[in-house]
Amino acid sequence: MVGRPAVPTLASSGSRIRIGRKVVRVVAQIENDDHADTKFLIGLRVDVLVDDMLQPVSYGSVGLGSDRDEAISTAVSEWAAAVGEALLGALGVKVGKDPEQIGSLLVYRGLAGIRGSDRVIWSSKKDERLLHKLETFVQGLEHSPGELHSISLMVLVGPNGKAEGECRIDGAISSSLLKAIQSFSWEQDDLRYVFKELYVVRRP
Repeated sequence: MVGRPAVPTLASSGSRIRIGRKVVRVVAQIENDDHADTKFLIGLRVDVLVDDMLQPVSYGSVGLGSDRDEAISTAVSEWAAAVGEALLGALGVKVGKDPEQIGSLLVYRGLAGIRGSDRVIWSSKKDERLLHKLETFVQGLEHSPGELHSISLMVLVGPNGKAEGECRIDGAISSSLLKAIQSFSWEQDDLRYVFKELYVVRRP
């Protein structure tokens, strides 16, 4: 993960990253290791600890490759894109866009990921509209203990924009969040694809 440090200094050593006075540790665990024919698949779970306290920003990524090392590398890259920039921003490193403020909380967006169709066009405008769907759920975190929180979306979009999937708040499945996400105007026609995005929420 590469960022442009703001006030806090940033230094890394192995799996540890020092950001100002905080020590961040990234712990990766392979949960699925499989291959068929010439393709290898790796399912990776990454936990984040800040000053040795587990944070509710765990995230799973999947990597495909022509060999196991390539599959692992792809899974790591997917995690970095989905979580890395948002996490660094929430920890005080100036990267990417400024966060959105909802109530008293700051929301840092990971990179939206789309698999299954190269015809889906995702834009910052759509990202803003999708975040609007999350406002009530972000506000619900205002009284939750801890500095960092997360909201993750994994949506399977079918023809005519019908959506199913799994949505989580601080790692716990939320059916009400999924229901809200289903009311979003997803790309229609005959497209089938998977949409994933993670938001890191921080108390200022």
